[in-house]
Amino acid sequence: MIRQLRLTTFGGLRFHYDDDVEIRLSTRKTAALVAYLCMNTGRRISREFLCGLLWGEKTEAQARHSLSQALSEARKGFGDDLIRADGDVVWIDASQVWVDAFELTRLTIDKTIASLDRAESLYRGDFLAFSELSQEHFDEWILGERERLRQVAQRGLATALVLRAGDTDPQRRLNIARTILALDPYDEDAHCAVMQAYAAQGNSSLVIQYYQRLKETLRHELGVTPASKTVETFEAIIKRSPPLPHQPRTLAQYAFVLEQLPHPVVVTDTQSRIVGWNALSEQTSGYSKAEISGRTPAAVLAPNADSTQANSILRHAVQWGRWSRKVDVVGKDGQQTCQHRIVAPLFTPEGDLIGAFGHGIIL
Repeated sequence: MIRQLRLTTFGGLRFHYDDDVEIRLSTRKTAALVAYLCMNTGRRISREFLCGLLWGEKTEAQARHSLSQALSEARKGFGDDLIRADGDVVWIDASQVWVDAFELTRLTIDKTIASLDRAESLYRGDFLAFSELSQEHFDEWILGERERLRQVAQRGLATALVLRAGDTDPQRRLNIARTILALDPYDEDAHCAVMQAYAAQGNSSLVIQYYQRLKETLRHELGVTPASKTVETFEAIIKRSPPLPHQPRTLAQYAFVLEQLPHPVVVTDTQSRIVGWNALSEQTSGYSKAEISGRTPAAVLAPNADSTQANSILRHAVQWGRWSRKVDVVGKDGQQTCQHRIVAPLFTPEGDLIGAFGHGIIL
């Protein structure tokens, strides 16, 4: 019985057999040649075409010699039965190979939860990632196949998301949505699914944070606001999840709560002006709350430096959920202490940005 070669193309390129014996070829051009033939199984391809595909910079004679060498190397690695030749054409029989790219397409056509779960497990990254050869025609082929298969994977994941609409496991839907967003960061249905999964887990605060980050990202990168479906999904979740009676709703209330933390804490408004400053911040900096209120954190983080630093930190925190870094905090007396500072945005229960808070851990 002839062994079937298995070709893994997602996230890289790997040749192996059912017994998981991997075949390594000594040149990238030979690997590229075999991969191309496997992706075109059953099709008889002329030597002239293959020469132009992989050795376009060489003369015809040089290219034909390089092709002959690559075919010889491939036969040494896989045996004489895999690659067939007849006159001036080369091919591989479909029965000789299993290709994950073909399997992905088949599984997404089935459109069952089991098949789509299997398809998701197959798609481990871009088609033939890092396999470009600086050969115009071959690289164009890779890019075209890469985009086609990315769309196949995305459609399959979108179908899986729909089929799992009634799932009792929100984490599964959350994982699928995140995989979709790795392929297309602006997929509206996936963003809605993330918020719905957080809501199903009972975490409305994460919904608010996620929505605000999405709004900021869309504004910053595309100059647009969230689509109506995304807004409606967010508003429906918030409506179903009313805030607790004593949940803070004003910046002053948030500042009062956060100032109880056992770390140096600073609370700022949307203009990066300090409105909250706890006792440990007073002790480590030497500034009283009355002295520091209304100033920006640059007063202690970067004396005599760019006063817009705090605004930059706030923008980063809103976009990515937090800002975190080791910094030198300069006290009123000029002495420095090293802290690990974390800054996170503050939102009302309705999802409106009202400021940020930072706390430090003295190192």
